[in-house]
Amino acid sequence: FETTQLERKKQNIDFEKMTVGVWQAQEDILVAHIPTNKSIKGLNTSLDGLQEGLNSLVTKFISQNTELYKNLLDFFSVEFTRDAKDDDLNYMISSAFSNYIYNIIGADASSKNTIQPVGILYPSFRHKTEGFNLALKPDIIDKGKIKLVDVFRRHIIKVKDSDYLDHEVFQAK
Repeated sequence: FETTQLERKKQNIDFEKMTVGVWQAQEDILVAHIPTNKSIKGLNTSLDGLQEGLNSLVTKFISQNTELYKNLLDFFSVEFTRDAKDDDLNYMISSAFSNYIYNIIGADASSKNTIQPVGILYPSFRHKTEGFNLALKPDIIDKGKIKLVDVFRRHIIKVKDSDYLDHEVFQAK
């Protein structure tokens, strides 16, 4: 919904149709997590829970570079949650960092197997108090890691500035 013209208020429109796919993971997938930052901390309980896990991990493996890494992650969190004001140039840093994440090949500490993220979980700019965004590499479909299980076509009507109503919902399996 976050990418629709209605939500982005690019045009003065009162309704929009959108298609939503429901996907099911066929195996565990590894995603990178962009943490919260000072401007959104405490607004989203789901992301705050992930942040607490990250904080305990950082505390467990503290080193001389910990503060540098925390500051770097905070910088990227701010970049991922900023208003790009419909200018694609404002996405350059988050795009470059995403490409970097997608090309990292690491090693699992317990199994010593190689691992590579197939997605990035990051806070929503438009909906700071609920949910989050998940960007996945398209090749995970070809590799059978996720499967399309349902499709919805929604006709959404704008009721007030930030209130919307589903006018029609069509489901196809």
